[in-house]
Amino acid sequence: MLRVKHNAATGEKAMARRKPHSPETIERLRAAANKHWADPKARAQQSEITARRMARPDVRQRIAERTRTALADPNRRARQLAGLRSAMAKPETRARISAATKIAMASEDVRQRIRDGMARARAATLQTLRDSWRSADRRTRETFLTEVGALGQ
Repeated sequence: MLRVKHNAATGEKAMARRKPHSPETIERLRAAANKHWADPKARAQQSEITARRMARPDVRQRIAERTRTALADPNRRARQLAGLRSAMAKPETRARISAATKIAMASEDVRQRIRDGMARARAATLQTLRDSWRSADRRTRETFLTEVGALGQ
């Protein structure tokens, strides 16, 4: 593990190797993290911090850019898909997701948010199609309509 050392005299920073954590330390850190995240107040506080950060366009843009870059890497994408397949092959994982989905879908607010998102996506897709149709010349339109069987010939 690396840690940053700061030399006050020169103002330089250097990376120093640190020994890996012992199994006891790992267990102590795991227990502390589990205790922290089990506290509803701590979870709500973190949720609020995340929501505030994600409301900033520059943060969302940076995250989107990093995600696009990561997904463009075939090795990284393959590892991600392998991990997802492995997780979804476990019945307990699928059962946990199913239970959480059933709870979420019981909420009218959640269902409305999903409907609204689908309507926005549909509108954006239709707008793209409309723009393409309007920019196409007459011959292209006729060819398209003929191929899909909309023009009787």
